[in-house]
Amino acid sequence: MRPQMYSDDKIFESISIVLAKQGYEALTLHNIAEQAKLSPAILSKRFGSKKGMLLAYYESLVTVTQKGFSDLSMRSLPLVEALTEIFTQWHDFIKKPQECANFMMLYLKLDIEPEFIEISEKRHRIIDAEVQAILEESIRRGEIQCQDIAEMGRILQAAVTGAAILWCRDDVNIDPRKFIATCIKMIVRDNGGGSLNE
Repeated sequence: MRPQMYSDDKIFESISIVLAKQGYEALTLHNIAEQAKLSPAILSKRFGSKKGMLLAYYESLVTVTQKGFSDLSMRSLPLVEALTEIFTQWHDFIKKPQECANFMMLYLKLDIEPEFIEISEKRHRIIDAEVQAILEESIRRGEIQCQDIAEMGRILQAAVTGAAILWCRDDVNIDPRKFIATCIKMIVRDNGGGSLNE
């Protein structure tokens, strides 16, 4: 039995650190085990293989996404602040453009296999539904007017993804959180959100 001191959360945190700092190619059982201060044998016993470990990690990202939206729902933030908060939660541990690029590579490498695609689609459905729920609440509060919240949600996600890519390319001139907030403000403003100077 795996010692209790080695939690899955610690292992998943170690995967995130290795991925961000060293890149996708560094995601070996040896490197993850070294970061987590345990033996590769423990990882093999727990997950069966590197693929099994990464599948479990992918599932953990779904849980993290759900928790992020759940926590946000308790705070009743204005629209732009709420969307900025949820779309930049990754910034707590990704501090450099190269780290962001490394993390994006995970999806490019793994989202070609059916098992990983299925998990990614589940996560994207959660994001779509929760972003639409935030927009619906904003409409209810009179912050914005929007005829198609599904389309607006997709546009917001596209803008945020593009902002992250631009940060990867041009780290000198971009503060990712401020840039993402600006993108959100411009989209929201064009949908009846006024100047949104909050």
